[in-house]
Amino acid sequence: MLPAPGGRHPEFRLVGPDKLLHLLGHGAFAAAVADALGNSSSGPRGVRSVGAPAVALSTGYAALLGRLQERVPGREPERADLLASLVGSVLGAAGWLKRSGSRSRPER
Repeated sequence: MLPAPGGRHPEFRLVGPDKLLHLLGHGAFAAAVADALGNSSSGPRGVRSVGAPAVALSTGYAALLGRLQERVPGREPERADLLASLVGSVLGAAGWLKRSGSRSRPER
């Protein structure tokens, strides 16, 4: 969580810079989770075994942080934050899957 007391800033109108941070942060987090799940010795893994769990874990973490914000004075959870986190998670996992499919894996 970034410190931004005082609620919504009117100069941001509909979308503040925090949405970009949610998108980028959860994209990187989902890609890291996909990388950890995909680098097992059981051979190539795909969307079901890598992408979906990575997106679910990253988005679940975002939802948990949103719930925790309810208890922090001056902070309010926003659905747009969760949506930006979900989109970032999907893009991060998809990017990892595309990248991992395009590089050759050495035989073990």
